[in-house]
Amino acid sequence: MDAQFFGLLIPKILPAFSLSLNEISLITTVSNVLAIFSAILLGQLMDRRGRLLPFQITMVLYSIGSFFTAISGGFLSLLGARTVVTLGTGPEGSVASVMVTENHDKKWRGISTGLLLLAVPVGVTIATIITGLVVVTGGFNWRYVFFIGIFPAILILVARLKAKESQRFVEMDRIRREAKSESASSDIVDVKKANHDPVAQLFESDLRKKSLTVMIFSTLASGVFFSILLYATEYLTVAKGLSYGASLVVVGTGSTASIAGYIIATFIGQKIGRKETTIIFGLLGGVALFFLATSNGYGNILLSYSLFQVFFAAIGSTFVALFAEMYPTRARGAGQSLNFASQSAGYAIWPLLLTSTVGVIGWHNGFLIVEVIPLIISSLSLFAIPRVKPTDELEAIAV
Repeated sequence: MDAQFFGLLIPKILPAFSLSLNEISLITTVSNVLAIFSAILLGQLMDRRGRLLPFQITMVLYSIGSFFTAISGGFLSLLGARTVVTLGTGPEGSVASVMVTENHDKKWRGISTGLLLLAVPVGVTIATIITGLVVVTGGFNWRYVFFIGIFPAILILVARLKAKESQRFVEMDRIRREAKSESASSDIVDVKKANHDPVAQLFESDLRKKSLTVMIFSTLASGVFFSILLYATEYLTVAKGLSYGASLVVVGTGSTASIAGYIIATFIGQKIGRKETTIIFGLLGGVALFFLATSNGYGNILLSYSLFQVFFAAIGSTFVALFAEMYPTRARGAGQSLNFASQSAGYAIWPLLLTSTVGVIGWHNGFLIVEVIPLIISSLSLFAIPRVKPTDELEAIAV
């Protein structure tokens, strides 16, 4: 919820520290650039030492960063706090999705990943409610919101201490140790490639096209979503003329509606394929964004924003599962880390790109160029990768 808190509270943080939108964008850029390296390093750790240790590290970093955000005193301390948060959240999704993908069979891995990602809209909804109750209704300082957000993170960390290692990783680790033996064999790991560097494998001939597509899609789509989520209240109050309270209602309604998008797309993806589902809902999301950019009036704004959230939630529930299942076990951690590192690249680039563009050509044209067009391009990029049948076992997709 921390990222949602930060975006929702930007209209309060700006005057508190006398910051500009570009300075907020700089904070997100610097912190997410560092998160790229965090994601890659933890991806290496996942494929070399197991999934569990990174599973714990990400939540520890998140909790520490959220606490220091609450007590920050200016630009530099806020930058440091947000950097620690993103060092945890950058690779968090890759670790969790790999764990879920490898611990469920073909009938449930996509559905389980979709249900895992329901945490995103649920978190946004809860964060919006908490922010409204604490800041708007209660009249308390914005810092209390971050203090409240620490408690769920601690509970999640405690729960993760009981998690078990992926059996697919255990098998891969055995093969690596036996790789020099002529008797080494496995149905789930390519023995000849078992000890190759996982990151290097991503750009070998059998995985290169997949990896390049992941980089394009995740950078563009995630950059669009993050910049909209980050600046939603600012956009709605400044560009659309809504009050802060009304903007929270729009954001909260959209995040609540997006829960339906996650659920619907999860089951559609299991039926027709997660690649196809992602493309369809990505294009619909671009249309909804166009109507948001061109709409006026509270009802139209509420409807178009909610539709965008529903359609993008549908993307979120399918593309993470798609990218996890299309990589082999020997490089799945690195592959998902490339996915989430690319997302961090989008997070780093898009807020600054949006505010810089808006500063030159205004919110309307800036929104169309920086948000609508890239989302459509990202969806079309998925035509470059082969179809993954949702009913295939992981080893039938790649070993």
